[in-house]
This record gives sequence, C-alpha cells and structure tokens, in this order.
Amino acid sequence: MSEKNKKYLLNNDDIIKIFKEKLDYMIERNFYWGEESKLITSMKLSFKNKIMKNLNELMDNIDFSNNLFLIKNKSIELLEHSMNTCLCASIMSNFLKYSEEDLKIIMAGSLLHDIGKIFEQEVSLEDDLEDTGHVEKGFEHIKNFSDIEPIIRRLILEHHERVDGTGEPRKITGENIHYLSKVLAVCNTYDNLIARSYSKGKNSPSDAVEYILGSAGVVFDYDVVKFFFKKIIPYPVGSLVRLSDSRIGVVSSIPKDFPFRPNVRVVKQLATTVSMEDISLLDSPSLIITSILEEVPNPSVQSYLKHGFN
Repeated sequence: MSEKNKKYLLNNDDIIKIFKEKLDYMIERNFYWGEESKLITSMKLSFKNKIMKNLNELMDNIDFSNNLFLIKNKSIELLEHSMNTCLCASIMSNFLKYSEEDLKIIMAGSLLHDIGKIFEQEVSLEDDLEDTGHVEKGFEHIKNFSDIEPIIRRLILEHHERVDGTGEPRKITGENIHYLSKVLAVCNTYDNLIARSYSKGKNSPSDAVEYILGSAGVVFDYDVVKFFFKKIIPYPVGSLVRLSDSRIGVVSSIPKDFPFRPNVRVVKQLATTVSMEDISLLDSPSLIITSILEEVPNPSVQSYLKHGFN
C-alpha cells in the first residue's frame, strides 16, 4: 500500500480517540448540566466513563465495527454525522434518565442509523430530510447480513417516522414509534440541519432551532423537543457571534432552561472609549443570533487532520 493511501486509514483506536474528544467537547460545551459543582463534575465523569465503556464494547464486536467501517469508507462526513448524532442521543438519554440498556441500544442504533447510505452513489447530508430511501436499505442490510439485535434495527428503520403518521417508511404514528427512535430523530435532524446551515455559509444553528421547534407534535415528539431545547447549547460560551442588529459579541453565559437564548457581551464603541455591554437575549425577544463568526475550537477536528482526513 502506498504512503498516500496509508494516511486515509482509520482504525478502531482512531475512532475511539476521536469519539472521546468529541464526547468531552459536547458534554462541556454543547449541553447544559446545571451550575458547576463537585456533584455536576462527578456526574459528567461518571457518564463519560459509561459512554466510553459502551463504545469500546461495541468496537470489540466485529459485526458492529465492520458496519461502522462501511460508513467510514463511504464518507468521512457520514461517519462524523453518525458520531455527532450518537453523542447527542446518548447525552439526551442520560438526561431523560433512560436505563443503561437503553443507552447501549441508542448508541448502537444512532451510530448505524445511516448505514443504508453506503448503497447510495453520492452521500449528501443536505438531502437527508427529504430522501429517506436509505432507511429501508439500511434495515434490510443489517437484518440480512449481521447478527445485530432487532431493537437496533428498529431504530434504523424508524428514525424518519413522524409522530403524525406521515413519515417513512411505514407511516406509523407516535404511539407506535419506539421512544428511543423519537430521541434519535431529533438529534439526527438537528445535526443534519447544522451541517446544511454551514454548507450554505450561514454559520448559525437558528434555522435548526426554528425548524425543530416548529415541528414539535407533528414531526417530532413534543416532550422530547421540549426537553431537548432545555439542554442543547447551540452557541457555546466563548463563541464570537453576530446579532440581528449587526452588533458583534461573545457568548458569556447560558441561562437555565433557555440555552438557545444566551447572554452576550457586546463591544460598545463610544466617542473616546470602548465599553462592554451585557445583553440577555432572553430579555430581548426581538434580537437573535444570525451567525457564528468564530466557534470555540473543536478538538476532534485536529484528530481528523492528524490522520490526513479532509
């Protein structure tokens, strides 16, 4: 094998390392756990250890890891999306106090939820909301060529169902959709919409927030969406953002239960001096964040670069 091809290899250890770095980042930056304390710190550490234990067990399963490598070989972006969705769904399952068995199931199901896309000629995350043909392809592939548990296959099959019964592929209603599939559906869509936003040069999660909130009770389970937006942090502390009135500031803190309406510290230029003004978006309903000018660096990007992926 040539040196050029060698750098595009990604082994089990690489995936585990990248996953851990993403886990650390998302727990500390993308989800609201409450005011920092020894208890919160202990909770985070315990959860990280539980997640990594589950991932190691999954990667030790040849059947599972082979399917994950099929995703990686199809598209690094698809692997990235699968890991993002898995982490989001896993963290949400923890907040929702689901069992350890549920956590294992949703980790496996969300990592493989887009396995059907390996059969598509081109993979585009942007098409995911409309093109759902990969769902049945993935379900049939796992059913016919692996020993992966039926409940995990069910999550793969149901992640594009809608609670109003107009989803794909079976058009089942909310009461018939597995509760873990409902969490997976929200996390999958959120990450896809974030990717779509960035591909169009609009570096803001606001469209994702608006779409999911507007679809609660129709596409997505209302209670899952309500809880999701109490915990997800679209604009991590330290992000440089632009407001709808064109002012630029830094996200300074996250209010409890309203993480998508952060507090922003704005530079205010006076005649002879510069001062800082603190703005609460929660108290300023007419203001929104229109773009992220610079995010807090995500360490997993460095891991991809280190291995030659782009």
